[in-house]
Amino acid sequence: MLKEYHYDHLIRWPRGERAAVFLTFDFQGGEDVKPDKNGILNYEMWSQGEYGPHHAIYRLLRILKEENIKATFLTCGAIAERFPEAVQAILDHGHVVEGHGYNHEIARFVFNTNCFHEELPFLWEKDGKLLVELPRQPFGDGTLFGHRHGEYGNPYHGLETWKAYFDELYSESSPEHPKYIPFTMHPYIIGRPGRTLALRGIIQHMKQAGNLWFPTGIELAEWCLDNVFQAECQKLRASAG
Repeated sequence: MLKEYHYDHLIRWPRGERAAVFLTFDFQGGEDVKPDKNGILNYEMWSQGEYGPHHAIYRLLRILKEENIKATFLTCGAIAERFPEAVQAILDHGHVVEGHGYNHEIARFVFNTNCFHEELPFLWEKDGKLLVELPRQPFGDGTLFGHRHGEYGNPYHGLETWKAYFDELYSESSPEHPKYIPFTMHPYIIGRPGRTLALRGIIQHMKQAGNLWFPTGIELAEWCLDNVFQAECQKLRASAG
């Protein structure tokens, strides 16, 4: 049976930071848009997604470089095959590429990031096998701007939402009781001209607050496994035989 284990009282970040800020980008094109029962593809819906690998990814990489921030790009195998130069550009900029299935199928590696019911990382365990859950919050760019409705959302309003989200968690944090603050985005959404104002704005706002850690997904998961939850992981593995 799959079980979840929570050790909120053990959470600490490497240098006593007040919060870990986890930036992820679901890097995809239009491959999730399928033909209808008559075999007709909604070209406009498909094309919205295609903006990501054609243009948005390069704008985002430039902004992240200018802000000196590393991020995690959850990348479908299908888009990596079609746009290898974009994936290589992500790696060349020092970011991390993680699997997102071949075409959005569920894929489990060292960590998972699908749940919405918790605020701090925790462990999943089954038969002695462990997985770190890095929870999400429902304040991603798809919520703020609409996944494929290009006219939806005001970047200034989006930025204010993100600021309020960050500020409340940061105000509750301390080095002894740190927070975890995830942002889930998509290049084809947040990478449109004008919307990037919200991305750059929230990064600069958070950096002004100070005492933050901006880990990639694998850095965060490995820190939890090898440090925060190390003793508990050993107990769970031992109890499973």
